[in-house]
Parts: sequence; C-alpha cells; structure tokens
Amino acid sequence: MPAVHLVAPSVLHSSIGCGGTSLYRGVALACTTIGPTYCHELAHPDEPGDRPWRAPGVSVRRYPTIDDLLAALAEQTRAHDVIGKWLNAGGTRDAEVDIAVARMAADRDAACFYLDPEPFVRLPLIEHADHYLWDLLPAYAGVLLFAGGQRAIDEYSRRAGVPVWHLSAGLGALAHRAPASPERDIDLLITVARHSARERRLHDLLRRLDDQRPGSTVYVAGSLAPDLLRELPIKHLSPRDPDTLMDWYGRSRFALNLIRADFAGYSHTPAARVFEAARAGACLITDPFPGLADYLLPGTECLTDAGRLVDHLNLPEADRARIATRAGRRVNQSLPHERALLQEALATPPPAPTQAARHVAIARDRLDLRRRCQGARMALLPGVEQLRSTLLAQLRPERIDRVASAEAAVSAGYDVVALPASAKEEFDAADRDNPHHHRTVIVAPPADRSGCLRLVWGRDWLVPGTETPWV
Repeated sequence: MPAVHLVAPSVLHSSIGCGGTSLYRGVALACTTIGPTYCHELAHPDEPGDRPWRAPGVSVRRYPTIDDLLAALAEQTRAHDVIGKWLNAGGTRDAEVDIAVARMAADRDAACFYLDPEPFVRLPLIEHADHYLWDLLPAYAGVLLFAGGQRAIDEYSRRAGVPVWHLSAGLGALAHRAPASPERDIDLLITVARHSARERRLHDLLRRLDDQRPGSTVYVAGSLAPDLLRELPIKHLSPRDPDTLMDWYGRSRFALNLIRADFAGYSHTPAARVFEAARAGACLITDPFPGLADYLLPGTECLTDAGRLVDHLNLPEADRARIATRAGRRVNQSLPHERALLQEALATPPPAPTQAARHVAIARDRLDLRRRCQGARMALLPGVEQLRSTLLAQLRPERIDRVASAEAAVSAGYDVVALPASAKEEFDAADRDNPHHHRTVIVAPPADRSGCLRLVWGRDWLVPGTETPWV
C-alpha cells in the first residue's frame, strides 16, 4: 500500500477566512483511503496557540526548517508513494521545494502532484511564459485545482501539458463534525480575511443593517480593520481551530459569503465557508458567481444578492431552516464524489523518470539564472542587441549596458554577460586570466536554433548539452 505525503502550509494552524486549514485537513482525510497519510509542515513543534489535530490514518510531522523538511521527506518517500505539494508550502523558498519534490519523486519512482487552492490568485502572478513552474510541472503527475473552473483548467493544461483535475473546497467539510443544533442565537456570522475592497463593501452592508435592523447579532470571524470593529456593533471572533468555527456556524441563522474581485473571469470558486455553513445548518447568503448552481441552487439551497441582507435576515424561521436543510443535504451528498475524484486523480502514474529529471533540470536552471541576474549589472555584446528588452523583463538585472567586446566586458567586471554563440571563444580567451571570477554567461543561440538559450557558469556549461527553452 503506497503512503501519501502532503507538503502544505499547516494542518494545525487555522487560516480563518480562506479555509486553507479545513481544506488541507479534508484532503488529508480523503487520502487515508489510499494509504497512510503524512502531513509534512514547516513549523516549530511547540508553536503556541495551535491545538493538536488527530485523525485516523493521518500523522502530522513538523520541522523547524525547510532543509529539515526536505531531508525527512526524502528519507521517508518510497517507490510508488504519492507526494502532494501544496502551493506556498515552502514559504519564501517555495520554488525550491517545488523543484526538490519533483526531483525526489523522479529518483524514487513516486508520483508527485501540484495542489493549487487559489488558481484565480496564482495564475495572474505567473502568466509570463518563462516562469519556472511551466518548465517544472511536466515532471509532476498532474495538477489538482480546488477552484477556478474551466478557465483555470484550460490555462494549466495549455501551459503545463499535464493532467488537471478540478475538485472543490467542499472536501474541507470532511474534516468537520456536524455540530449539534442548539438554539440559533446569532443572526449573522461572517468569516473574512483582510481584503481592502471587500472590507469597504462589508462596512457598507453592516452599516445599512445597523440602520435598518438595529439590534441584530453579528459575529465576524477572522481579521478586520480595527476601525471597522470600533465603528459597528459587531462581535469579533478569533478561533484558532476550525471545529470551534463550526460551533459558531451551528449557532448562526445565516452566514454571509462575499466574493473577492480576484474571482473575476473564473468560475466554480466557492470558498470553504460555503460548505462549512451548509453543513452546520446556517442559511448561506452569497454573492452569485458562475458555477454556483453546481454546488447550491440559488433560492432553493442558498440566497443570493447580499445587497438584500436585511430582507434575507427577516425571512421566517421555517423558510430559513428549509433552505439550510436542503443545502446541508446537498453538501453531504457531494462529499463521496469529491473523495472518489481525489482518489482517481492521485492514482495517475508519474511521467518517465528521465522525462521528469529533464524538466527538473530545466526549471532549476531557469530559476538559478534569474536569481543570478536579478539586480546584477549585465553586459550585452554585439549580435544580441535584439534580446535586450527580453532579458530586462524576464531576468530583471539592475541595468543592461551595451559593450563593444568580450575583453571590455571582462575588464569592466560585469557579473553577467550576454553574447552570441559566435563570440564564445573570444570571451573564453578574454576571461582566461580570471579563474576565480564566477561569471554568469548567457549564450544566444545560432540562427538555426532560435528560441533557445544556453547557460554557462564561468567557462563550464551548467548542464552540458542541455538547452533551456526561451519563449
């Protein structure tokens, strides 16, 4: 039986407002039907405020540094195991973790998958064609998305050329026990993360609610601007554990879901709170979005048009309870399908090890090149002037200077030199007396190999015979 290794931000620390912790826990629980599941996290074991989370078949392992995490993951991964690499699991070293996971999966005949819970945020940030991820993803067995709809599927499929599956944040509901049904003494519960445009809209809605329905009991869970908390009669919650939040949903008559502007152009983007509220019996009031009816039917299983918040809160209790019950039933019925789809996706075989290793090398080289060039002074020799704007945009050097010859570039002490292939021998001769100057050399392709660059460190090829695609 293969083991499943999940590398994600944190299964213990609650990410109120974005539902990250709930989704991570739900995915971990669903993976236990494949085999024993291990959650590898970058956090100190004694981090204060985190409540232990235990689930049958799931083991949580925490490490003080990225290096410790990667070393342990390499030691524990066996042939035919599955590794799920969550977006941003490596923090500031996330790209390094992406590459390391792909490399160790190829070395051990394991399958690795890239998990993106917010493609509507991620994709606009990596839209340029030279991003290392597009070179690296063919080394993965596939990509799992938890939002974004067909547009996100198409973008990942077109750029990465790997299988892509679309699940929903509803998997996070697997991690929660359905709360008991006490008296619902909270009129409205809102879970939200800091987001300036959404905060302004929420302020307007709550101000109107206070004017037209004074005395309403409103709780907000998550982070809000201090002035919003001071100005309005709302109660602020900071639950550290998702189960605690579910108890608050269980006490609420209604829950509000406001859509972020990032969602524009993407469909099927229900946040985890949509499913949490439905499972806890709170009636959901949500902004409409494309694909909503695939999860909850407007008017029957949820209410739309948050601008009519006051009217919704005045709904008779019997009508409110009927809508909430239908929503809870719909979510519970969808969970087995989501779990089965996850299992199907993770059963995808990995690419051939040689293919994976090639893409790992290409992605590593591109990332290394950008790191070496960023903020450096670059010399541009005659014959590659047409690359100036491309190099400036994609490698972000401090500046690019046109230099007349290889000898002039060497004597001026440039750390990065871009030159045509025909000038490489001239540069080697000029640089022969500087064996300790670890210079980065970018060799433009000959005319018959347009679209490629070769990378040279000092006078040695970084990866002999390997070409790095350039778009």
